[in-house]
Amino acid sequence: MLILLLLNILACGFWWWVALSWAAGSRKMPDLVSLPDPVTGEFPVLSVVIPARDEADSLGPALSSVLDSIPSNAEVILVNDRSSDSTGELAMTMARGDARIRVLNVADLPAGWIGKTYAMQIGADASKGEWLLFTDADVHFETGCIERALNFAVCEGMDHLVVAPELRTRGFWEKVFVSCFVVILLTWLRGWRVNDQASKSFLGTGAFNLVRKEAYHRAGEHHALSDEVIDDLVLGRNLRRTGSFQRVVGGRGSLWVRWNAGLRGLIKGVEKNAYAGFGYNPLRAAGGCIALLTAALVPFLTPILHAAFGWPWAGWAALTGLAAWPAFGLIYRQAGRHTDVPWLFFPTFPLGAILQVAAIIRSAAAYHIYGGVRWKGTVYGDHGKGL
Repeated sequence: MLILLLLNILACGFWWWVALSWAAGSRKMPDLVSLPDPVTGEFPVLSVVIPARDEADSLGPALSSVLDSIPSNAEVILVNDRSSDSTGELAMTMARGDARIRVLNVADLPAGWIGKTYAMQIGADASKGEWLLFTDADVHFETGCIERALNFAVCEGMDHLVVAPELRTRGFWEKVFVSCFVVILLTWLRGWRVNDQASKSFLGTGAFNLVRKEAYHRAGEHHALSDEVIDDLVLGRNLRRTGSFQRVVGGRGSLWVRWNAGLRGLIKGVEKNAYAGFGYNPLRAAGGCIALLTAALVPFLTPILHAAFGWPWAGWAALTGLAAWPAFGLIYRQAGRHTDVPWLFFPTFPLGAILQVAAIIRSAAAYHIYGGVRWKGTVYGDHGKGL
């Protein structure tokens, strides 16, 4: 059928464009671990701001890794955001053992703020550093890697450095979901173009947003994104729009995080973000889901169904779909810089796409059922516009 052939041609061309563009862009994206050792001498003062809500299970090892990774003159500001577990007590215990740690406690959330954005804003307000590192309470750092990143940013004259963390997984379903998510996210944002300063592409990550304080002020701080649930990406967008020199490097071998445990945890974990990515617009979300399923399923299913049922009229369409498979292999090889998933998982992309669509539908349904974004026990009816 002509329509099936055209769909396969479009899908094949699109995925080869993604694969080749990503491969070319990756040459401009070194891994943090491969950068030169920090120069000797005094570093500018760095303030690491860590918002934490109910993170008692992960906070201890993660915070210890931060302390092993920062310059000697840095400070760590941990903001306990209305935790109901022992996060606050654990943070205070660690602060008594290390003078570099300061703990701020949030008891009430002002109107118009998301809990995390408010925590980061008051952490930034209390900071002494010329540079700010916004990170999460479950990110693990290798010794000295934050110092190395700061050295790189200062020496290159940057305003904003993003280090893409290694997303670690356990089991088949986590690998399927996480690898597919990384492919979709970086394809959507054209992440391989961020290091091209002539590009409008941007990036940000909750695991590692290193920002020069002057640029942070210029971008409106977190006041400008007080009600945004995808604050890390919107911060990257705002910095780019206000003229900041932004770069991204790979974090494999330097920092890692296990995003969420199990497939159910991963789907629930994107509940607050997935619909926001479409600006809370049901038509945009529906169109995105249809486009994703078409681009993901057609190149894989057409050759398989042709082989299984011997449809003679689908021969050319099947051949065109099959021609896209090496592109997926190349894409998964690039995505593997940010996960622990081997490139041979590329045949699972259609399955991953179906799971992503299920997560988007769940996110949209929850948004309309609860009248806002539900996250960690709070429903945020007042929120930003997303992306």
